[in-house]
Amino acid sequence: MKNRWWVMEKVEVCDQFKAKDKIHSPDERIENIIHHNDVNYLSGLHSAIEKISLNKKVPKEVAIQFETARNVLLYSYFSYRMTTVAHLFIYSVLEKAIRDKHKTTYPNETKYFKGLKDSLVYALKKGWIQKKDFYFFDINNDEITKTDSEKDIDFFVQYRNELAHSPQWLLPPFEVAQHFTLFQKMINRMFS
Repeated sequence: MKNRWWVMEKVEVCDQFKAKDKIHSPDERIENIIHHNDVNYLSGLHSAIEKISLNKKVPKEVAIQFETARNVLLYSYFSYRMTTVAHLFIYSVLEKAIRDKHKTTYPNETKYFKGLKDSLVYALKKGWIQKKDFYFFDINNDEITKTDSEKDIDFFVQYRNELAHSPQWLLPPFEVAQHFTLFQKMINRMFS
């Protein structure tokens, strides 16, 4: 039988299901980043993620999803592609937070959100998030850049869509943790 375009030729060893005896070993790409099995890397990653927390006023359902995203990011130490899963999931948490904020603020008003962009534009108009929330670390220049909020929302949504449909890169866990901080600040402000 001839290969079809949808048939995967080969899954790289580093992306295959882990053998039982390797479960507690870091992903080989993590080992390449740290150049050896360094327990301080995992400890440092845990500390960095632990600092990214939500305030007690955030609804339980949003907080549970946020905690799930943090755990997935932590476990990317063992399976590097989980950084993308965690990164993608945190966008869903933000979208849920906006919807929950709307439900608690306007309990008698039904609002249909078409997607992430619609949710973000609505939250921006309501003042729940701010223009300054939309910044990303510019990898080429190593400096934070701020631009027009509509352009930033478009970039934000495009970035999420690329994570969901065609991730072209794998960010290191510490870099994804920096992005989590952005989401934490927006969600905490919504429910402060």
